[in-house]
Amino acid sequence: MARKSETIRVAVVGACGRMGREVTKGVLSRPNLQLVAAVDVREVGKDIGEIVDGKPIGIPVSNDLVAALKESGAQVAVDFTHPSVVFENVKAMLECGVAPVVGTTGWTPEKVKVIDRLAKRKKLPAIIAPNFAIGAVLMMKFAMEAAKYFDKVEIIELHHDGKADAPSGTALRTAELILKARGKPFPEPKVKKPEVLLDGVLGARWTASGFTASDCPAW
Repeated sequence: MARKSETIRVAVVGACGRMGREVTKGVLSRPNLQLVAAVDVREVGKDIGEIVDGKPIGIPVSNDLVAALKESGAQVAVDFTHPSVVFENVKAMLECGVAPVVGTTGWTPEKVKVIDRLAKRKKLPAIIAPNFAIGAVLMMKFAMEAAKYFDKVEIIELHHDGKADAPSGTALRTAELILKARGKPFPEPKVKKPEVLLDGVLGARWTASGFTASDCPAW
């Protein structure tokens, strides 16, 4: 890994998506970061600079993750792809000796444990962040504080109809932190709602509008 004063070579995986384009712009704007690869299944062969800013930078979009990491000499790879592929992506990054920074959600505890073991074996740092927004991070922190004083809590989230995973990583992490802060389970609700299992989480359910809602007391 690069030292603090050195330039860090960064690959962006899912570079053509909404978040991937923003990450790419962010990397290009920082003097201590160097964009060396852009990976996506869309816009393959096109210059990523033209895609994000209309200006070519000489980095074509590749759909071969392993080849792009090896050929570019990337030290860090930022993943904003899809829950269906992120696990294999992160394993490939670590096997290539590249430290992953992951914003893609849809993780299970079992998959996180696999990545944790692989990262330790490879002696590489790995970050799986449910949300990069400072507002979301503060919300989780405040929820932890409030959890000490309440015996009931419900996490309700609203997303666009193209959201790939439900509940979101942010909702799952918030619930996890709330339970950790309490140090004990929530009391059983007096009136139980129908138990629905969605993506492995008891109590999570779809609303009639197609958005997602997560019912925390069942966790």
